Amino acid sequence: EQVGIHMRNCRVEENLDHIFGKDSTSPHKAAVFHYKARTTTNARFELGIANDEMVDAAWRWGNGNVLLIDGTFGIAVQKLLLFVLMVIDDNGKGVPVGMLQFSAPAGNRMTASGYDATILVQLMTAWKNRVNAYGRRDDFAPKV
Repeated sequence: EQVGIHMRNCRVEENLDHIFGKDSTSPHKAAVFHYKARTTTNARFELGIANDEMVDAAWRWGNGNVLLIDGTFGIAVQKLLLFVLMVIDDNGKGVPVGMLQFSAPAGNRMTASGYDATILVQLMTAWKNRVNAYGRRDDFAPKV
């Protein structure tokens, strides 16, 4: 058992809610800018993560520069989708500045078909709001 995760007597959804939900006291919650539990079969699980170091890197290397977005389909048994937002640092290395994770809609046969512009715009907007709330005066504006 780590960080309040109960491997044997809780469902995955309960553990995630324990870590990221509104009543969570987990230290990991500070990095979460968006969380929506999967409460029904037709609902989607949604999670957006960007800690202060990631947001600082977004401003340092991403504002006015290229923002890379990489999608990975079908992670974990639950077939979750993961999009990693990255910028390139001064040494030419990729630095993650955000992670967007969500479940495919109920009834999808292929995990890769579980995303569309609507879910990505929603999560990217939430991420940009997190970056803009970091205390800068200008509007974060990467090139995608």
